[in-house]
Amino acid sequence: MTTMYGLNAPDQKAGAIGLAFKFALGVLVVGMALFHLYTAYYGPYTALQQRIVHLSAICGFLFLLAASRAGLFKSILFLALGVAITLPSFYIGLNFNEIIMTAGLVTDRQVILGTITIVAVLIATRMVIGWPLVIIALTALSYAFLGHLLPESIGHTGYSVSRVVSHLFLTTEGVLGTPVGSSATYIFVFVLFGALLQKTGMGDIFIGLGHALTGKYAGGPAYVAVLSSAMFGSINGSAVANVASTGTFTIPLMKRAGYKPQTAAAIEAAASSGGQIMPPIMGAAAFLMVSFTGIPYIEITAHALVPALLFFGAIFAAVHFDAAKYNVQPVSADEIPDFWKLLTSKGYMLLPIPILIYFLIDGYTPYRAGFYAIAIAFALSLFSKDTRLTPSKLVETCHDAAVNILPVAVACACAGIVIGILTLTGLGLKLSGLIVDASGGYLFVALVLTALTSIVLGMGLPTVGVYLLLAVLVAPALVQMGVPMIAAHLFIFYYGLVSAITPPVALASYAAAAIAGSKPLETSVESFMIGLAKVIVPFLFVYGPELLLIGEPLDIGLAVITGGLGVYALGITTTGWWKGPISWWRRLVTGAGAILLMYPGLWSDLASIPIILAGCWAFRDQQQLVLRKH
Repeated sequence: MTTMYGLNAPDQKAGAIGLAFKFALGVLVVGMALFHLYTAYYGPYTALQQRIVHLSAICGFLFLLAASRAGLFKSILFLALGVAITLPSFYIGLNFNEIIMTAGLVTDRQVILGTITIVAVLIATRMVIGWPLVIIALTALSYAFLGHLLPESIGHTGYSVSRVVSHLFLTTEGVLGTPVGSSATYIFVFVLFGALLQKTGMGDIFIGLGHALTGKYAGGPAYVAVLSSAMFGSINGSAVANVASTGTFTIPLMKRAGYKPQTAAAIEAAASSGGQIMPPIMGAAAFLMVSFTGIPYIEITAHALVPALLFFGAIFAAVHFDAAKYNVQPVSADEIPDFWKLLTSKGYMLLPIPILIYFLIDGYTPYRAGFYAIAIAFALSLFSKDTRLTPSKLVETCHDAAVNILPVAVACACAGIVIGILTLTGLGLKLSGLIVDASGGYLFVALVLTALTSIVLGMGLPTVGVYLLLAVLVAPALVQMGVPMIAAHLFIFYYGLVSAITPPVALASYAAAAIAGSKPLETSVESFMIGLAKVIVPFLFVYGPELLLIGEPLDIGLAVITGGLGVYALGITTTGWWKGPISWWRRLVTGAGAILLMYPGLWSDLASIPIILAGCWAFRDQQQLVLRKH
């Protein structure tokens, strides 16, 4: 959850001071964009140099932005922080060779600069995300200093301040570790790409094409919501932002078509919460997954494709049955845009996405592929005055990218503190052993514990923060218990996203409820039911890796087909409708059959058929009665 402390107030500076802040912010965000584009094309600098410049620029932008919107006293403090965080960047940039040659010899200057970096990261995390991740990081730091006071099973001999600070500051296992490395290379480029597409109206094109394709069908507006949220959410990587951008159009459209406000909001929230699991881009966490697993990006998106399609297939099924349940009518013809006219007039703006995929498949690094996609998107925007990016719009695009990267970058840096302490003290290995022991060696128990932990952490942390912590703390234990690495990491990734629609902290559901004018809690419950596949599918691909395209082609094909039929049956469970109303116990039976059908395996498929048929039976007179009622 993004708190953005001090940044919610309107600009308070006026006159020359306000213009100076605006100019400084503009120069900074443009400089950040140019730096990352340059290193995306020519290749990053050495790890420490690339990462400290990225982190210093991000924190400096945050503090400068906060100073521009605060009173005099706080402005001075934020400006001081902004200046202080540049010092570590200059030091590492100018003295990199000396740092490498004198590794292990820690100077007082390094301890001071490292302390500045750690404190700045903690303050930035508090401002952008809130206290939860900061508290976890502070707990980790306390453990590093006080571990000698703990029992031997979880304790250690203790570490000095200089040892801890140098490990977190001057190695790639701390603040400037793998997570920040991903943010400084892959993620910023794709966030900039998403901001560029949004500024050129890509979201409107997604919505327009989806409306043109599905508007003539009953429930069409809901299909628009699902399609646009899946496509747009894959780029922007934020469930709440997805609701805010697409939901303002789709929710009123669904309400006019006949959906209840609560159902309209629930459909939009559930679909928006799935954007980050949809290839090809998958938000920001997919790039972090590359760093943790060592699996190429294009392979990760391939593994993630079928589970994502199953999730959105379940939502499509829910939309279909809800349309019948509420007797939703198609949108009037005059409200439906002409598909071919829209495609020929604006469809060329979609070209950067297939081009991006081509470069990724062809073996280019993600940041180089992202560079080419940005260059092509910018060139295509020049063909129309509606999409053309003026200098002011380019600055706004860079500013939007900087704002959007803030929660990701600070979460990566703060999680780096935790990861650094785990590697320094060896606690990570101990925790993996504790998880295996707590589960009694039973994989299902370990998965349940992992799922619950992910959901709880997700209530206070962004998806990236949840994934980073669990990738270090839990994923190794699952792999140790025989789970394929990609399955373990996708499992924690999925459950890190569940909290967006899970009461009581269902931010995507609450954002959708505000647009629809429905009750937040009831909306979150319904959105959870519609998005129930996100809870079930991770267990299925752990036990049946065929859903991740792992195994023999025949087995994979059968798993995909039966999985598709299973999500159709799951839609019956979540909506309580199939040719009429379904009683609660029949819904439970149908749900059990749906899970069996989605689970890869011939015997489970055969067993599911009579169960689903028994659960789905509804009398036609019930159907007619409910239809007359609605």
